Amino acid sequence: MEAICSVRIAKDDEKLLKNFELSDASKPEDVEISPTMSVELIDPSGGKVFGIRMVSPLQVQKITEHTFTEWDFAITPLSAGKHLIYLYAHFIEDFDGEETRRTISFKRSIEITTEKVEELHEWQPTNIIISQK
Repeated sequence: MEAICSVRIAKDDEKLLKNFELSDASKPEDVEISPTMSVELIDPSGGKVFGIRMVSPLQVQKITEHTFTEWDFAITPLSAGKHLIYLYAHFIEDFDGEETRRTISFKRSIEITTEKVEELHEWQPTNIIISQK
């Protein structure tokens, strides 16, 4: 079952937590912020434990004074157990007209409890109708 994971960055906690439902897994972190940033979630097993896809339309975003910036990821657990997932925050800065990038990483262990789903190995008939006009 796919779950949506949101990563937010804001200049203060009030903006960060606006309209955000905190859960036991939600934990604000103090990090350095640059005017432009991107984030990515990585399965260090190479996709054997988590299926991860970014659902936000923009990977690189501006960090502003007046609100939060958010990235959403759809995550599908592929293996039960306790596994690591990496969150990378990328700082994108301009020094004398030259873009520089720095990265910090957050390693989080996530425990996944799932039940095995039996796969259906028989074909189901389907009707397809195609017409030509």
